[in-house]
Amino acid sequence: MKKAIVLLSILLLGQIVLSLYIYRPHHLDSTGVENLVAFAPNQVDQILIEDDQQHKVALRLRDGHWQIPEADSFSADDAAVGTLLSRLSTLQAGWPVATTADAASHFKVADDAFVRRLTLSRGDQTLARLYLGSAPGFRKIYARAGDRADIHSVRFNAFDANAQINDWIDKHPLKVAEPSISGITLPTFSLVRQAKGLVLNDLQANEEMDGDATAALAESLADIPIAGLPEQGIAAQPDDAFEFSLTIQGKGKLDYRFIKVTNGVDYLLSVSDQKRRFLVSATTVDHIKSLTRDKLLASKEGAHAEMPTNMTTEP
Repeated sequence: MKKAIVLLSILLLGQIVLSLYIYRPHHLDSTGVENLVAFAPNQVDQILIEDDQQHKVALRLRDGHWQIPEADSFSADDAAVGTLLSRLSTLQAGWPVATTADAASHFKVADDAFVRRLTLSRGDQTLARLYLGSAPGFRKIYARAGDRADIHSVRFNAFDANAQINDWIDKHPLKVAEPSISGITLPTFSLVRQAKGLVLNDLQANEEMDGDATAALAESLADIPIAGLPEQGIAAQPDDAFEFSLTIQGKGKLDYRFIKVTNGVDYLLSVSDQKRRFLVSATTVDHIKSLTRDKLLASKEGAHAEMPTNMTTEP
């Protein structure tokens, strides 16, 4: 009898172990919570993002920086790509809401019907594939790992994985070091760097520079953010142009020319040392246009001081 009990106990224990193995979470994080997909962000060197509108963007890691091959290897936003990989690697699966093929189509996480499909690779090896579908609530989305049937509701937003090139480009490719600017020429005034900083070329003896305003102007021109890369054949209005130039120590003069896009709100920007053109928002250009000489001058205190009370006038 004892032998039978021992044998049954062993069989029961074996069934428990087998059940735990079969139904164990596939991927656990450091806290023991199941992750939706298993990959190490630092192992990924290629990302392909596709959407339901047949848009797609590929990101490729080269020499420690992300690039966009379809845009002549234009620089991607390293921080944005890093954030995406970090978030994907820590998505917690939780309990599945469905597991059938019909449910995958209904929630738009099927192989042939999805809102987003993300493929993470290292060379020719696919490390993970993730399908993102419809949204069950605020900041939530249905998701499915490519190697599983389970469908989960996770904290994510499809807009954080857009499949457009302009959503991933480096928005600051024109940044120069502000201290390296030795001269600025705008349509109505110009500045030159002296020992005490940038000064108006025509500063009068009774005028004084506003250091904070001048520094803000130089910083805004030293780092003009772009809105995107223009499509081929984009039309612009040459009669609506705006220009300025920066003189950079060691590089010489850089000319910036903005032309209003036809039937659009953005401007096309051409820079004398760049082969490609860029899209810049009208807000950025309008700010530069609003810069005036007077805004760079410090106000004179005491210009309208009251007459002392003990002063008298001759009768």
